[in-house]
Amino acid sequence: MDLTNTRIQNTYGGVMNVGATGFTGNFQQITDGFGTPMPMEASTSGINFTGNVYVNGVTGLIGSSGTSGTSGTSGNDGRDGAGATGAYASFYSSVDQAIAVINTPQKVTLNGTTLSERITQSGGTITIQDPGIYQMLTTMLISNLSGSGEDVRVWLKFNSVDYPNSSHHITLAARKSASVPSEQTLTFGFVGQSLNVNDTVEIYWESTSTDVSLQYETGVGKPDAASVNVQLQSVNTAGPTGATGAAGTSGTSGTNYMTTASTSGTVNLVLADHNKFFTATGASTFVIPTNASVAFPSGSQMVFTRGGTGEVGITGAVGVTLNSSNDYRSLKNQYSGASIVKTGTDTWYMFGELKA
Repeated sequence: MDLTNTRIQNTYGGVMNVGATGFTGNFQQITDGFGTPMPMEASTSGINFTGNVYVNGVTGLIGSSGTSGTSGTSGNDGRDGAGATGAYASFYSSVDQAIAVINTPQKVTLNGTTLSERITQSGGTITIQDPGIYQMLTTMLISNLSGSGEDVRVWLKFNSVDYPNSSHHITLAARKSASVPSEQTLTFGFVGQSLNVNDTVEIYWESTSTDVSLQYETGVGKPDAASVNVQLQSVNTAGPTGATGAAGTSGTSGTNYMTTASTSGTVNLVLADHNKFFTATGASTFVIPTNASVAFPSGSQMVFTRGGTGEVGITGAVGVTLNSSNDYRSLKNQYSGASIVKTGTDTWYMFGELKA
């Protein structure tokens, strides 16, 4: 664009001013809109620069929100509940068991295990390792050598205490002959709940005659017949869930906005001033401490504005390097702004509308 013979006059004061007459044949001092001389002069024939020109860059945008702090370590997972899934057992007795004293409770013994998983027995005391719901099936081969009918009662004890409503009663027929007893198979099932680890179950019985017994039979060409057979298995699908581990402490969240403060006088910056916007309402000096005094994180920034007419400057304590253009460290005019950013242990940079 050719501006030859074009006269610039009465321009917006914030750009430049050459007086009311505009450009003439003689070089004239150019001032800014506030009357401050600029290092340049102009005439209709050209423009001369009479000194160095320093153009202050536009103040950068405020940085993005700080990164959230790292989450605390999660607490340990709670221990899994002891599930009863897959618990089962099959026990038996391979001996005869006679009534020792009539009408007296007597424990049924077991001495063999076909298979078991998390259920054990010792001498007829069955131990259930895990709480849960269980199904129990019992078969007893009962023999009567008495010449009269005899009564038999069978029931369960849970943790050595009679279990309510678990009793079964039968009357055996008299013997067939003096050497041939009558026999009857008693089979009963039961579903119950184990509430604690290692709860126990036992079978008790009594009869009106000592001629009554549990009879083991040896098979000839066929399997033996146990005098007692007991089967147990869990019927629930899972054990109780273990307690949840304690949650780890949450990490400190990063600051996602700038805080503001108004101040004047000498201000020694502290850690809480990180990411703060200062308005100096009067003459002020902001002092950056050494890292040994205040350990600002690398990347910390602070922004300052000259809110009044008093001089506002920023300086570093002994041992702090504050880099700025031409070593200018004072805010130029009212409402001028500047920012500082930490880049090293004791190294900072300063940007803005500055003066010596």
